[in-house]
Amino acid sequence: MGGYFDGDYRFSANFRQQWWAAGAPFVTSTAGYDTKLMPTKIPEHDIFSVGVMGLYDQSLSGGFKSVDVSANVSYNRSLNEDGQNNDINAGLLYAYKTDNTEVYVGASMFHIGNPNISFLKDQRYRLPSRYTVHAGSRFVVGDNGNELFLGGLYMYQAGATEKNFGIAYGLSVSDEATVYAGSWYRIGDAILPYVGLRYNGFQVGFSYDVINTALKNYGTKKNGSFELSMNLLVTRPRNVYTNYKGGRIF
Repeated sequence: MGGYFDGDYRFSANFRQQWWAAGAPFVTSTAGYDTKLMPTKIPEHDIFSVGVMGLYDQSLSGGFKSVDVSANVSYNRSLNEDGQNNDINAGLLYAYKTDNTEVYVGASMFHIGNPNISFLKDQRYRLPSRYTVHAGSRFVVGDNGNELFLGGLYMYQAGATEKNFGIAYGLSVSDEATVYAGSWYRIGDAILPYVGLRYNGFQVGFSYDVINTALKNYGTKKNGSFELSMNLLVTRPRNVYTNYKGGRIF
């Protein structure tokens, strides 16, 4: 969801390692940055943003590696007053937000042009398009700033599907810090317990895939996957004397 966050710019990073029991685990790392542009030149509640993301994938003890770099441009329109292969992705997001409630639903399509990803120059293999639908919500619970989160995700690509849903609770321990705990369920595959911590604009989370299919009996007990995520949101200081536009102070 490019640009849809509190603050002016965001740094994010993610590290995932899975299938230790296979002898050579799959490792995926991502890093991204996005920022909001022209906040004083577009309608007050609209968001215009650009960003970049890099992805590094490794398997077979480094025998297979891939690196992808992508850029994104997004415009969120408020509905009320309050080897290199070119690839194209697109999506839509609807969000409703108040002080105590936030609900969103979105849909996206990846690899619209079905880029050729074959290793051989004289052969062609077109990457199938991937379709994603996701939704979520956040509710403030009580007067102390605790939060309840609900979410769901559905993905389809070339006959393969993935369906996730989950719940998490954020316990506000101070004005600056919130502790999170919850669990997601990947239907027919795994349970994903999650813990996290947010301090001001920095948030870190950890999850582990507990396999609940026949694959859990393969090899050793190290057949799950762990994932570490980090996000940093930064808000620029506002100059109330110079950032004046149309009767509004920023």
